[in-house]
Amino acid sequence: MTDKGQDAVKALSMVQETQRKVAERAKAPAYYHPALGFVFFLLCGSFEIERGTTLVTVSMCLLTVLIVQYKEHTGMWLNALNTGGRKPRRLMWIGLAVIIGCLFGGLAIKSAYDVQGIMWGTGIVTGIFVTWLGFAWERAFLADAGAGK
Repeated sequence: MTDKGQDAVKALSMVQETQRKVAERAKAPAYYHPALGFVFFLLCGSFEIERGTTLVTVSMCLLTVLIVQYKEHTGMWLNALNTGGRKPRRLMWIGLAVIIGCLFGGLAIKSAYDVQGIMWGTGIVTGIFVTWLGFAWERAFLADAGAGK
């Protein structure tokens, strides 16, 4: 192999190693995904109480704390809807559709049948799903970047 060929191989290897290190650094703290699931639980539950805006405000404050903590932990912020390869992006878009479907489905049942507490149940389902989705997206992202191997 020529010197230029060896240089190209070495440069590609360095780029791949850097990509792997950045992806590995992007791992969220252990509490992040469950805490995000809890925020979604609170947001759904806010539709059940008379002064739901207070619960929404608390949820948004918790979300802000999570974002700040993630940035401090990793030194970066990732938009999961357009970060990573095909699988992580597709997973997040499907997940977003499921979350919206759960929310509007719960609201439709609440409105049509006046089922009390349905949004707390919707919040439990959505919170568990968001927690799972966070871990699944992270695994897909790390595998895609070569850090999950």
